Amino acid sequence: MDSDKPPIEELQQFLEFQVPRHWAPEFGELPLCLQRRKNSLPSLQFTLMGPNLHVNTAKVDSGNRPVTGIRLFLEGKRNDRLGVHLQHLSVTPSTITVVGEAASAEDAAVNERDYVEPVRSPLLSHVCTAPVQYNGARIDDCAAIVTRAWLEVRDTCCLKKVLFLRLGFSGVAAMKIRRSEWDGPSVVPRKSGSLSMRLSAALSGGLAQAPPAPAEEEKVEVNSAIFPKGPPVPLPVQKMARHVDTTEVMRGPDDQPGYWVVTGAKLCVEGGKVALKVKYSLLIAVQEDTDV
Repeated sequence: MDSDKPPIEELQQFLEFQVPRHWAPEFGELPLCLQRRKNSLPSLQFTLMGPNLHVNTAKVDSGNRPVTGIRLFLEGKRNDRLGVHLQHLSVTPSTITVVGEAASAEDAAVNERDYVEPVRSPLLSHVCTAPVQYNGARIDDCAAIVTRAWLEVRDTCCLKKVLFLRLGFSGVAAMKIRRSEWDGPSVVPRKSGSLSMRLSAALSGGLAQAPPAPAEEEKVEVNSAIFPKGPPVPLPVQKMARHVDTTEVMRGPDDQPGYWVVTGAKLCVEGGKVALKVKYSLLIAVQEDTDV
């Protein structure tokens, strides 16, 4: 039996994830210039003489559809506005029943002050690297998946501005999380390969780096965007690209077993850049109690 194929009892779930993925917001919905005055948007500064990076704090919503990817993006005509985007399935699989909001965006169990880190200079803007995930009690056998995201900027008592990632969660009825993994720019991307090797890596630590996969033919992008890999980037963007990693962190059908959903994320600082790490989970149905 081919170890790359999902178990027969999970085949329907695998097949229902083979649908196009959309980014929210789509490129056509992004204004080329700021709709609000720049003075009304919070901003960050990473170098003393460098330009300000404005932050889009609007909430991004997947429409209660499962999220499969997240990215930071430089928006606006000058590409000087930081936003967060969500990749989601175009259709919610029939195996998943979203029952509404399950949790608030903030996790009170985490002391965010312990996770504040400078991006470049300790005198300038910082980032909160606390993991954002739902740690509340499960209600009515509901797992919690990410369906909304936004950015927030706060001023601290030391006159330093701190960037926060906020997530909104929705409940999935009669489902529980079987296994979770963190993924991001510093983690080796998971390509198609032996499922048994992936299970072994997860059991040995989850983030253990797998050996590089052999060269493969470029896969076909199933994506609703006009530019699936991002719009053309003008040269002036390089100024802000030195401070923000816009790598798309996502998983699709080629990431075995092929039906990962996002259940958490966090900002991080990698090589002087603000980046994202994402928590992916596999959902399985809750077995009904047949005891009388």
